[in-house]
Amino acid sequence: MPAYRAGKAQDLDRISDWLQSELSALRIARPEHQVMLTHLAAEFEKVERELGLFAAILDDPAFERRANVLLRGITRYVITTTNHYLAGLRRQSAEDQHLRRVLLNATRRLRLDWIEDLMVCLYRELGVLAEYRELHSIPVFYGPPHLLETIFELAGLYHEFGHSVSAKHRPIGSDLAVFIRRHFKDVKDRPGPLTPEQKETRDKTIDQFAECWTEAVLTEMFCDIFAAYTCGTAYVAVMVDLGISRGKDPFVQTTPSYPPTCARVNASWNVLLPDQQRSPTAQKIYAE
Repeated sequence: MPAYRAGKAQDLDRISDWLQSELSALRIARPEHQVMLTHLAAEFEKVERELGLFAAILDDPAFERRANVLLRGITRYVITTTNHYLAGLRRQSAEDQHLRRVLLNATRRLRLDWIEDLMVCLYRELGVLAEYRELHSIPVFYGPPHLLETIFELAGLYHEFGHSVSAKHRPIGSDLAVFIRRHFKDVKDRPGPLTPEQKETRDKTIDQFAECWTEAVLTEMFCDIFAAYTCGTAYVAVMVDLGISRGKDPFVQTTPSYPPTCARVNASWNVLLPDQQRSPTAQKIYAE
């Protein structure tokens, strides 16, 4: 292991030099992202200090565990910084920059005042890096290259804004988990004409359903509610399209981190105001 850590230290030293050079070059190439690059530079300085500490203790058996913890943290920093930030900043297109301006305006209208800068990368499915080394101020939004040409996917960006909200305000997911546990406990406590054996079978079934509603699943549900609240009927259309186009049973949880599609559609629908729900267009979408 000491030989491995020594070799890793040399490797990380080379990567560090490269990162410093890249960040300096990007300050010139991407003046519109100075806020983001300032944060990246500050995190780089922190990791430089961690790398110095790692080099100082890597040969000492007494600090083996500490050295390994530092190594894992530095490696995660390199992967996240290069794969998400440097890769995106080096390849910004005109469409990326245009949508960035739109989303920055949206953050002001949505009062997401902790977002100081953001980056858009249109080369993969919808997603967001909402947190970077405990920072929530410089998220990276992802979307497919055709995002600006589609009505059905564009509103999905507001679901990703929901992830920024839930990452910033972490009690949201845990609070929802508490609510769900109370709900299923109330269901189990309801009296009924059941034998002890029947009640045991019923309670096991209820527990299985309750276990599906993990904090990750509830976070996705919150993001759907947030998007429906901000986008209205347009987001209900996104959810309906998602369910139909994927061709999966909408009543079955097919992915451990997402609720069943029917739950997502119904949650989005119930966020709408009564006037929105009475709209002929909204009713036709929901009827699908």
